[in-house]
Amino acid sequence: MTSLTIQVKQIGRKRPVITKELRIDSIATDSKIKLKDLIKEIVKIEVHEFQNRQKNQKIKEKNKNNILSYLSPEEIEDKAEEGKIAIYDVKNKKEVDLDEAISVAFLAFEDGIYFVFLDGEKIENIDDLIQVKNDSELMFLRLTMLAGGIF
Repeated sequence: MTSLTIQVKQIGRKRPVITKELRIDSIATDSKIKLKDLIKEIVKIEVHEFQNRQKNQKIKEKNKNNILSYLSPEEIEDKAEEGKIAIYDVKNKKEVDLDEAISVAFLAFEDGIYFVFLDGEKIENIDDLIQVKNDSELMFLRLTMLAGGIF
């Protein structure tokens, strides 16, 4: 099991869009793996978390006949760590296809939509072997398309 600190940054913003600690049970500490496999595991975890939020949303919507909706202090704290505090926060009700999400993540990397840095080193190719240590820092740097550009 490996613990990573993951940051998602976007060019033009000073602060990270997302910062979170992530435990990846399927990757042994201090192991060498391909970047492709690391991205795949992260996408699996994120899709699973999203599906759980969708399930919780459905349960809350069934119980929304309450006159006053509210969040418990624990829910507020959990949502604050996620970066957004909202009673109903999952607007996308579409079912996520895991294989499609993984292939989109690979394609986005290959198309240069985002860069990946592991412990400050840029990973150039999706098939590069990388050394993942416990408490490594992984950063996804999203690039922003300019408005009005023709590609």
